[in-house]
Amino acid sequence: MHFALSIPQHVPDGTFDPAKLRDYLTKAESLGFHSAWTQEMVLGSAPALAPLELMSFTVACTERLRLGCAVFVSPLHNPVHLAKSISTLDQLSRGRIEVGFATGGGGRMFSAFEVDQALLVARFTEGLLPNRSTCFARRWQKQNRTPPPSRSPNASISPSMTTSPEPTSGLMSRSGRSMDLLA
Repeated sequence: MHFALSIPQHVPDGTFDPAKLRDYLTKAESLGFHSAWTQEMVLGSAPALAPLELMSFTVACTERLRLGCAVFVSPLHNPVHLAKSISTLDQLSRGRIEVGFATGGGGRMFSAFEVDQALLVARFTEGLLPNRSTCFARRWQKQNRTPPPSRSPNASISPSMTTSPEPTSGLMSRSGRSMDLLA
């Protein structure tokens, strides 16, 4: 059994204390926690630090603590940029990244991101292609499988994931239709 904790990310404007967060992360690592997690909350009533940037800070403060985001709401992102950011963070952490992807919930303000809610599943599926290629490449190689085709077959995202032995990646869905697409 592994124990994880959340990375404090709710910070009222102007009150972030890097030394305090560094101490928290160092203590968590010394106590033997396996991983530290954040979540994506771009809009909302509580001020929150962004997950990729917070995970980057955490990487710089720790040596072995695995880091995760549960979950990236992939339809809100450019899929290639998100894949590049995740693979870069994986390199910086020397393979300590955990990732999860989801479509997001009905309460999200998709219009603020110029995302048509009617196309949510299509955007989610499109967003998985570069991220699955990046996050699952090692697993597919091990199973002698090829990643799904890309819109840009001559483009590659590098550096690739280095996660050892394999990245822990998750795809979350509450609808049968989305589950069918993931399979």
